Amino acid sequence: MSAARADTAGHTGGQVDAAQTRRLIDRARAVCEHPGWDEFVAAAQVALCELFAAERAWVRSAGQVDDPQGPGDGRTLVVPVVGVAQPLAVLIIVRDAGGPPFSSADERRAALFASLCASTLTRLRLEQGLAARTPGGGAEGTEIFRAEAVRHHAGGELAEGVLLRLSPRASGQALRLVAFMGVATVSFAAFVQIDEYASGPAVVRIEGRTTLTAVEPMTVAAVLVQPGQRVTSGQVLVRFVDEQERAQRDRVVREFDAQLVKMLADPTDPSPRTLLMKLRADRDYAERRVEARQLRAPHDGVVSDLRSWPGQLIPAGAPVCTMTSPGSSLSLLAFLPGQSHPLLEKGQDLRLEVSGFPHAYQTLKVDFIGDDTVGPAEIARYLGPDLADTLRLSGPVVVARASLPSTTFESRGSTFSYHDGMQGLAEVAVRREPLALTLFPALRAVFRGAP
Repeated sequence: MSAARADTAGHTGGQVDAAQTRRLIDRARAVCEHPGWDEFVAAAQVALCELFAAERAWVRSAGQVDDPQGPGDGRTLVVPVVGVAQPLAVLIIVRDAGGPPFSSADERRAALFASLCASTLTRLRLEQGLAARTPGGGAEGTEIFRAEAVRHHAGGELAEGVLLRLSPRASGQALRLVAFMGVATVSFAAFVQIDEYASGPAVVRIEGRTTLTAVEPMTVAAVLVQPGQRVTSGQVLVRFVDEQERAQRDRVVREFDAQLVKMLADPTDPSPRTLLMKLRADRDYAERRVEARQLRAPHDGVVSDLRSWPGQLIPAGAPVCTMTSPGSSLSLLAFLPGQSHPLLEKGQDLRLEVSGFPHAYQTLKVDFIGDDTVGPAEIARYLGPDLADTLRLSGPVVVARASLPSTTFESRGSTFSYHDGMQGLAEVAVRREPLALTLFPALRAVFRGAP
């Protein structure tokens, strides 16, 4: 775009309404009767800037105002330079009278140039304002910014950054490192094997353990043994209250003896003989009732648990004490998910972690797998009343059994003994496959021919 003259009028800020603008323009026209561009700018810059910023329009004014140094008959294009919500300057472009008039394209080019200048002028105004507030630039105590912040902005930190420069050698090394990591990751996923486990609760049981229960509701009269005591077969362990049974037995015995005397006194009388047969059956029944009030050891062994004390009322079927046979072994009953039943086999490794002893793993061999998959109710019946309510099973399970090679186990440098009823977590590895197949199951169709 061609022009004879161009200049800018700067603006320092402030608000001027339309009436003030017109008065200032008239004043500018009067000043322009005297030579000198500086006097024109001093009078007209505020008026023109505020007017252009408010109206956002192209303004063509009189020649004496726009072009005081020219003949006054030129063609003038005035464009505002507007920053963020405030005017910054005025761009005045003059063509000679013989030149073509300013077109819409010329106006758009001038507006584009003014918008490009706006950012530079904004930055210059900011730097001038910061420089004015540097220490020593004003009265003491009037600065609103910290001295460190002012020095930071005045020290050129507002300059744009430079482009990131990358070394070709560093780029090649990074590419080789990424390729190596990719190959290592693929190799790891292809060759590392991942085990799939069937896990479930497990219970320690003592083989040859006998639980002695009450045959009917009875009250304990005396406990004759202690836990850990060795007993022989037939030895009385617990005696129950039996006064009524003994009294009934003694009465029947007396009647039997009386009828026996009558029969011996008169052998020809048949009535005593018939009564003796009935009394003999009653006497035997009374003897069995008295004997039932004593709990005897069914075999030689050791008393392992006593659950009764004198004066206790024991309901029918409730456990009274337990015994273990000499040389009893320990076994582990594991209750594994029923869906893993087809994958379980004898001889598989079973890993046991006893509850309360984390990371104290014991490796056992599975020596029995149940034929059926059963529910929680059947497992409760299988465990008996002692442990029926200690396990929380939520679905069908299969029973697996493994023998414990020792009666003790180690944890954190100490040795502990197994006890009947101890629980833990049992895990059996039922399947093994590469990590890649676990992460991407669709690959099974490629490597195995089936999903």
